[in-house]
Amino acid sequence: MNTDPSTWTFDEHNGRFSLAGAQAKFGLLRQRGEWMLPTGSVPSTHILKPGIPSYRASALNEHVCLELARRLGLIAARSRIGRFDGETAVIVERYDRYRLGEDASTAGGSEGRVVRIHQEDFCQALSVMPSQKYEDDGGPGLPSMAALLRRHLRSGPARDSIERLLLAVAFNWLVAAPDAHAKNYSVLLAGGQVALAPLYDIASLTPYPDYRASTMRLAQKVAGEYRIAEIGAVHWRREARDRGLDPDEFATRVEELVAKAPPHIEEICADQDLLSIDPDFVETLRAALQERVAGAASSLR
Repeated sequence: MNTDPSTWTFDEHNGRFSLAGAQAKFGLLRQRGEWMLPTGSVPSTHILKPGIPSYRASALNEHVCLELARRLGLIAARSRIGRFDGETAVIVERYDRYRLGEDASTAGGSEGRVVRIHQEDFCQALSVMPSQKYEDDGGPGLPSMAALLRRHLRSGPARDSIERLLLAVAFNWLVAAPDAHAKNYSVLLAGGQVALAPLYDIASLTPYPDYRASTMRLAQKVAGEYRIAEIGAVHWRREARDRGLDPDEFATRVEELVAKAPPHIEEICADQDLLSIDPDFVETLRAALQERVAGAASSLR
């Protein structure tokens, strides 16, 4: 899975990671405190991702970004770092699973049967081909994604979900994550109910040589602008207004996101479990994220 670094590149012009095929990953089942490979129709409970070979410690990067999102109050997939035969991987808990009651087939009947929750990414939900997952390739942008939520949710939940969606985009802007395209946002479907899925697949470009703040682009436009260096308070207000949110309230939420990030970055990057794996990279990521957050704060003034 982790043997062909040449498959991953970064498109500096369009500001996106590119991959020939799909990122290496596979499902694991966590049962009775042990990791297992699910077989047949047994659902997995976690996804193991070794990271992108040509991007150093990208598994650590993804874990740090997901942890930062959660600490900032966003709903994001839970993750941990694991070591398997000398390889570092991020292990992401599947949010599209739940345990159904008690199951006597497990030791002591202490763990329930794992059940799948149906999930569709926004390309699937909007009948858009995966090859068009980026907005500038004709894929879904915030207007069509928000409209989908309004069609399938009542007024209050729709507004809350649209705010969550825009805050997710703001977080990707904050950490300079270029790959938050329409396949990296999803909805969960269960019992006739629709809900925006937690954040997943977030990694910052800031610690890598490819990163240029002046040219880096988001996967989706914010009030007509892709470039993170050009997106400021006026863009967040305009995007919020166009999506039916209070522009001043939303701009305040973005400001709070930015203001609260620095101490959380310091705490996360002081984790000895991470430092024991690659201390130089963790320090590089810490410094790069802090510099990016400072730039984001300046753009909001």
